[in-house]
Amino acid sequence: MIRRNVILPGGSSAWLLIAQVEHGRVAFEVARLWGAVPFSSPHPKSLLLQTILRHDDGWRSWERRPEIDPRTGRPLAFTELPARLSQSIWKKSIDACADLGPLSQFLTATHFVHLRRRGDSANTTAGRRFLSEYRARAEQWLADWKLLDPASNTDQLAHSALRYLQLFDAISLWLCCSELSEPRIFRDPEGRTLELLPADSPRISASPWPLTESNLRIEVHGRVVPIRAYRDTADLESVERQQFSLEWHLVPQEG
Repeated sequence: MIRRNVILPGGSSAWLLIAQVEHGRVAFEVARLWGAVPFSSPHPKSLLLQTILRHDDGWRSWERRPEIDPRTGRPLAFTELPARLSQSIWKKSIDACADLGPLSQFLTATHFVHLRRRGDSANTTAGRRFLSEYRARAEQWLADWKLLDPASNTDQLAHSALRYLQLFDAISLWLCCSELSEPRIFRDPEGRTLELLPADSPRISASPWPLTESNLRIEVHGRVVPIRAYRDTADLESVERQQFSLEWHLVPQEG
């Protein structure tokens, strides 16, 4: 879950709680119109898009009743979960992609392996166990996928797809996590740079233009709750549910 500070129409401050699966949907909305993806045929491209859409599906059950940080009383954001809990959710996400096939599980598992390696828990017992297990399983899923079509299903293609998953995940998080004020540079798997520049809200200009359409309107939906210390999950759930949306208009940079 993403916890973001927002200003409501009446001028009061609140937390916007955005589900990880909603973040995945935003990543998918950008990816589906991207001009360059590593697959030329429709079926593998559809598989990559579905993986991007569903790579955080393991969060669904936890986000129905999100936990509270006992020290601060804040609803836990995805970056604040203890390693044992985040790894349990990551495993569910990997399992949730099983019906998409071995490439999808390779992509999802390797994505989380990279996150674990960069995190503070990489050298804990639980972190090392997760890395050891899912590096091995990812290698097997990759091997299984390559056997399906040895001529076309290559290591290079799989790792390019992984970098696209990471790119769209990063763009979605940049949009969802906090108010945008500074430009952001992203680099795609081919080494090309993309500058996203917040302009007059809700406009974001992009250079060079990466999409197959002339503009893109993106919405993200979440639940707003008052900023206060919550005793527990039940206390959070007792707050009246109020939905709130943010939107951006992605347009080509002028000039």
